[in-house]
Amino acid sequence: MVKVLLSYAIVSLAEVDGVEIDDGLPVWKLKDAIKEKENSKGRVIRDLQLFLAKQQDGVWLNGAGVTAVAVDEAGAGPVTLDEHGNQQPFVRMEPLLWIKSRKHFGENFQPGEGQVYVLVVPSAGATSAEVTESTKLSTLEMMLKQCKVSGDLPKEDDLPKLFEWTDDNCGNVMAINEIDDIVHFTGSKFYVRKEILCVLEIFMNVYQDEFDHDKVVNKQFILMGSPGTGKSCILALICFYVAVHYKRPVVWFRQVAGGLYPITTRLFYKGKYYEWEDAKGEIYETLYNAMGSSGIDPIKCWFCLDGITQDKVIEKGWFNQYKLLATSGQFSPKSGAVPFVKMCLVPYWRQKDLEDFGRNHMQMSDVDDRLFVSGGSLRDFLSDDAKTTVLLALKEIEKPEHAKNLLTTIGIGSSKQIDRIRMQGVQDRNKAEHYVNVEKWASCVMSKFALQRMAAMMSPDFFETLMGIAKGMKDDRLEGVALEGHFHSSVRHQRSILVQYYKYDNVNRKTVHDWESIMRQEMGSIEVNGPSVVKFEGGNRKECVAVMESWASNPSEMDYWIPATSLCETIDAVAKWTLPGKVVRFCFLQLTKATIHKFDADVLWELAQPFVNRQLPVCYIALLPEDPDEDKRLRFRMNPVEVTLQTVLDHIPLYVAHFQVASQLTSG
Repeated sequence: MVKVLLSYAIVSLAEVDGVEIDDGLPVWKLKDAIKEKENSKGRVIRDLQLFLAKQQDGVWLNGAGVTAVAVDEAGAGPVTLDEHGNQQPFVRMEPLLWIKSRKHFGENFQPGEGQVYVLVVPSAGATSAEVTESTKLSTLEMMLKQCKVSGDLPKEDDLPKLFEWTDDNCGNVMAINEIDDIVHFTGSKFYVRKEILCVLEIFMNVYQDEFDHDKVVNKQFILMGSPGTGKSCILALICFYVAVHYKRPVVWFRQVAGGLYPITTRLFYKGKYYEWEDAKGEIYETLYNAMGSSGIDPIKCWFCLDGITQDKVIEKGWFNQYKLLATSGQFSPKSGAVPFVKMCLVPYWRQKDLEDFGRNHMQMSDVDDRLFVSGGSLRDFLSDDAKTTVLLALKEIEKPEHAKNLLTTIGIGSSKQIDRIRMQGVQDRNKAEHYVNVEKWASCVMSKFALQRMAAMMSPDFFETLMGIAKGMKDDRLEGVALEGHFHSSVRHQRSILVQYYKYDNVNRKTVHDWESIMRQEMGSIEVNGPSVVKFEGGNRKECVAVMESWASNPSEMDYWIPATSLCETIDAVAKWTLPGKVVRFCFLQLTKATIHKFDADVLWELAQPFVNRQLPVCYIALLPEDPDEDKRLRFRMNPVEVTLQTVLDHIPLYVAHFQVASQLTSG
């Protein structure tokens, strides 16, 4: 840093003075230095705005030129008049940029004799009447008077106490009607999950001094993550909390990709909210500039951006005009900006949280169907059009290398919009430090619908990589989804598979102690190899039954079927396999890594009945990956443990098996 002597003039007084300051400091430090200098002369200025004293032709003002500068009451900035009587404004200095920024003086600035470099405009009401006329309305006051949408902010007792939430609150649904009545997008209820607590903990750690001691924290907080994980809702809660609890002015620009609600800018100020349609962001910029002229330091005001990408921030020149940003796109700060940015990931929704939230709104079968398509996106989980959204995203995946990018951060926020099916999570959801450490972040695909469609294109190696990512994040559900994709892909790519099965004992082991001998009454192996005709069909249960009826009437129609819906998580595939004795059976498969798995006898019977009616052999196989350390077949239990539906017991043998694919067979 180099010390420079900057001469300044207070507009309307035409009085020139100067301060010496390091050029590597931010402009707000220059503001403090000028206020201190003026205070030492008995002129108390509580707030002010700074402008470069450079004319349109690039020439710095001199002492005489300062006398011709006046404050434009409409724009609250200094202007001069050209030879035609047109106003010529001056460039406002950005508080968070360095003095030596190229937007200000540059790194090679050398003061000259007789020149003025900074124009000082005290904010209205910030000093004595000799400097400003307090009787005139500021730009901010005029905007508030003319705003057509306004009202009272909620009372503090009506808002959730989000920074008091603990692990005991996880799984609770909090009422946020008062917030939704104003913003119209959050919904009336907010589900508390562990990930939310970690994000809020990090946020408060960053800004604790600002809230407790009124110290400006020179840090921008970036909420990142996949679409539909709740970033905008978190930002909304924080905006209301900061405005109501801490009584700080909040300016919030929200951009949405679709729907009926327009792009808006909202202001929360002195217990009121104000709202403007703001397609181009002009209101947001005007409010930023108007704060200073109204006696409010913009740095102490909470400017927030929602739904805007980093490229758009740069395009609009807002890179230092916000405190809080929620974005679904990639955010890569330049190395020099890293100390002033805190990037925080909002991870995808886990299965348990989606199921808990869904049970309050829908039937469990509907929860399964929605989870099958949505994966970890709450937005898609609640949307009736989620399947269309996923299909549109899948259209952008034209080559295997495109799909491989789904397991990386490559192309996040790109024009390909594959982020709709790429989820992001952290290695340990219970450790807040993982949310701000990019090395602990991971990308994955959680939608079974998407993965099963990609199985035709992707080799089993893709799904092995996904299983490794799932293990790293300790996500059993995702690991199970990846296992299914790996098996389907192995069949499609003609990998040799060895299946070894036992009879499922179907007894209460607390009362029947010879259950193991029951299992060994029927045991054998199945070798799967060679080409298979694979189909992926059936968008709902009725359509799946129709596919089974067609297949039963023409057994050579295909060899392997994958349902395009969840089927209550009971059937993941049906395979036409040859069992010992050269008996060809239609095997209803449940792929799982768990030793306890959901089972719906009614679903199984409904799908198997067309084959039974035509006297075609069928069976049910719960299929687990082989574990070299334990035979998990012996521990496997259905839920419920005992199958009691008589039609199933009469016609469908029940087995539990483990499997190995070709690479495992050769390595073993």
